[in-house]
Amino acid sequence: MKTIDLSLPYAVSNLPIQLGASALEASALPALAACFSRTEYAGHLYAWQDEVSGKLGFYQDHKVIVLDKAQISAVYLAFMRRAKGTGWIVLEANIKQQDRAITLLEARDYDEKSLAWLQARTAFFEDFFGLNLTLIDEGYDC
Repeated sequence: MKTIDLSLPYAVSNLPIQLGASALEASALPALAACFSRTEYAGHLYAWQDEVSGKLGFYQDHKVIVLDKAQISAVYLAFMRRAKGTGWIVLEANIKQQDRAITLLEARDYDEKSLAWLQARTAFFEDFFGLNLTLIDEGYDC
């Protein structure tokens, strides 16, 4: 299994993005949890990929997102800027034969730092998922 620390160069406490609400407790997947049981993983955000099983996902603070790479039909970065509301930023994936997207990574409030962090990793995400990353600007949160 390959793992990539997406936290760098940020201190863990300053990481502008976190796992999305679709994350599961890693304890539900004991073999995967064992891979991330060392203390140096605490707080870091990891992308991981298992070439043998075709699974990939993200890990942070004992939570994990697991996807079957072959079932991902689209990946996009969507955001809504602050106005009356706080806005938001998400990295989401559409899964074949499902009617809703899965939120992989998110910033619950819009800020330029979080958007820049994700945009700076566009090439990584496109390679990781094997798909083009679509950018969706939802305008202002009014």
